[in-house]
Amino acid sequence: MSERYEKLMQRMAGNWPVDEDKLAVKLREFRSIYEGNGNKRFAECVQNCIHQSQLRFFPTVGEFLGFMPKRDHAFWRDSNCECKGTGFVDAGQDADNNRQMRRCGNPECVHMTV
Repeated sequence: MSERYEKLMQRMAGNWPVDEDKLAVKLREFRSIYEGNGNKRFAECVQNCIHQSQLRFFPTVGEFLGFMPKRDHAFWRDSNCECKGTGFVDAGQDADNNRQMRRCGNPECVHMTV
């Protein structure tokens, strides 16, 4: 695990008592949130959770996500598109029989939420 992630989780564990077995589970559960949102947003969420919540116990994932700062703009791709949400479509094979990919050019594939 990254050192930054561990420090943030130690900070949360210092504010709400949690036994070692449950902490190991919490580390796994919160890891995907850290990876999906990045260090900056995760750190802001930890800060908000500690300073703005009235929780008496270590937060659940749902409670924690309630303190996540909103993104300015979020882009997402349509999973029903030819690219299946990846942003790339199969462009066949080259002369050496290697699979080639090209960017998805469908303008209806990319969506933005504000």
